[in-house]
Amino acid sequence: RVDGTPPAVTITAPAEGAVYDVGQVVPAAYGCTDAVAGVASCAGPVAPGQRIDTTTPGPHTFAVTARDRVGNVTTVTRSYVVDGTPPAIRLATSSSAR
Repeated sequence: RVDGTPPAVTITAPAEGAVYDVGQVVPAAYGCTDAVAGVASCAGPVAPGQRIDTTTPGPHTFAVTARDRVGNVTTVTRSYVVDGTPPAIRLATSSSAR
């Protein structure tokens, strides 16, 4: 019997369509499974728990590729945006007269 079932990839962070601030700390969270042949490799741009790229404003893609022990491959991607808009500055004023 030939294993034609590709491995499964689950990505929980970055979330699909998420918007993050420049410099925001977002740890990557993903994993790979294969119940038939077993996972030979599971790789993303950073290791699970490491920070995803939030240094550059604009759209980003995060892809994880899994390969099982017989050569089946799966790649899953998530798209997210890094917002480069500076935060609003609010001035505190004192309105009490003496």
